[in-house]
Amino acid sequence: MSRNVKALGRVFFGRLFENEVFSSSVAASSSVMWLLAFLAVPGVMFSVSQLFAYAHLRHQPLEVIDRTLLQRETFHIDFVMGIAGLITMMVWSSLTPDRRDAHVLGTLPITSRQQALARLLALFTFFGLFVAAMSVPTGFAHTFVTVGPETIFEFPGRLLGHIIGASLAAAFVFFTLVNVQLLLAALFGPRAVQAATFPLQMAAMAGMIFGLVSSGSITSLLLANAVDGGGGILWNPAAWFVGIYRWIAGDPRPVFAMLAARGALAGLGIMLLTLIMYPLAYERCLRNVIASEGRRTTAMSRGWATLAARLLRPLLGRPLQRGLAAFMIATLGRSHTHRFIIGLYAGLAFLLSLPLSDRIAHIPVDGYQRYAWFAIPLGYVFWMVCGVRVSLMMPIEPAANWIFKITEPVDKRRVLTTVVTVMQAVIVVPIATAFAGTAAALGERRLAVNVFVLVTLAGLCLIELLTLTMKTVPFSCTYLPGQLKLRVYWAPYFFLWLNFVFTLSNWCVWAFATWQNTIRLAAFLLAVWIGLRAWHMVKARRIRGFVYDEQEPALITTMEISTMMRQI
Repeated sequence: MSRNVKALGRVFFGRLFENEVFSSSVAASSSVMWLLAFLAVPGVMFSVSQLFAYAHLRHQPLEVIDRTLLQRETFHIDFVMGIAGLITMMVWSSLTPDRRDAHVLGTLPITSRQQALARLLALFTFFGLFVAAMSVPTGFAHTFVTVGPETIFEFPGRLLGHIIGASLAAAFVFFTLVNVQLLLAALFGPRAVQAATFPLQMAAMAGMIFGLVSSGSITSLLLANAVDGGGGILWNPAAWFVGIYRWIAGDPRPVFAMLAARGALAGLGIMLLTLIMYPLAYERCLRNVIASEGRRTTAMSRGWATLAARLLRPLLGRPLQRGLAAFMIATLGRSHTHRFIIGLYAGLAFLLSLPLSDRIAHIPVDGYQRYAWFAIPLGYVFWMVCGVRVSLMMPIEPAANWIFKITEPVDKRRVLTTVVTVMQAVIVVPIATAFAGTAAALGERRLAVNVFVLVTLAGLCLIELLTLTMKTVPFSCTYLPGQLKLRVYWAPYFFLWLNFVFTLSNWCVWAFATWQNTIRLAAFLLAVWIGLRAWHMVKARRIRGFVYDEQEPALITTMEISTMMRQI
């Protein structure tokens, strides 16, 4: 392997971590350690939590032991596949070449084949690290907990089965998504990748949820068709890798041998397909990236931006405010990067709302059911506001931020007021209206009024709080990843989420008892907003000038890569 490929491999590996979930590429090694720890903990903790249950299970009949172990093994395989899908979507924007690669690397003496091999090296390194973190510690913990004195000699086979089964399951999901993006980018260009991003994000979330809740049904199918492999079990990807797990562990039933063959073919075959396709399609992907520059947006995107801007016009008195609002709305509607970030937060909100979703399926008749009518919209508001707040830090075209620079000195209070107004209009009001309208359609008009008023006021307070530290014009400042410092401030963020969603929901249920309580809680939220608003305006007065540059331009990045290559 050439020096150029090794050097670029390290660069591309760092590029995988250029998002807020991880950290900057400069601190990729630190991000890797945190990621590996994050992935290793859930499986180990789940296995350890079952220690006493398995100790009691050893005294049960063999049929009960077999079913329970098979269900737990299926759960671990499903969990690995679901997390592999989520991790892949987190690094989705770095799987194939983008405009930065075309412009920065195009000036260096590096062929497209070398770039493709370097990306493959980075992808396989990344995959190897995260699959080892997910399979090896959990494999040891699960096998140690489930093996008793009478089955101690089965320990190596079960451990190896767990590691290989989980690794091939993760490979199947990870490299399938890589190949999907590669085909879309090579055949249809970056716009096809952008169009497929949100559906695939939702599919990854839904797949993980479905996998976690379907382990029992898969177990029943495996046991019911242990001889002939009927019932459609041979076409279930999760069952393939459970078959690998059991076959390596020494289970003699024919169905696991059939499933293991299919799982090995699927897992190894998809990796081989990636190794063949990636170098062949890479150059075409680069050409499509360059050819897609300068294309106009669709009529739907322009129509959405125009309509939203007109609806906000009465709330924004100055031309600068109306122009900034139109710019924000157009960016949120057209930019793939910003839609991707918001989609991640929307998926997280959807996932966290599922435990309460059954309560809103019926007409709310008591506090237990009404609680969900407040907690779910407040949860959506919290995560969507956080997603938009993070996306505001991502630039859309840093080279064009001179348009805002020439407006300096500008009234910072009007700019920040515009930001709050747009966020309230595009996030909080639609969510509150949707849930309040649904409650009204069910005949719960009083509940509808409470939901709309309290969720709207709570969202306004949250927006003011999260924009207190904002010192940039939205989408105009170069981005230095890791600004949220999640590894340092995760506890305050978690505390804020708990109180905003759950504590406030309890208050809303209390306020629903009488109109006087509703007025008291609304007045309290209004007072909190006024206090935050005053604090925000005082801080805005102290801003001498907005920040527009936090990261070196592409020329410095090119020079750093060239220096790295000369040092090898």
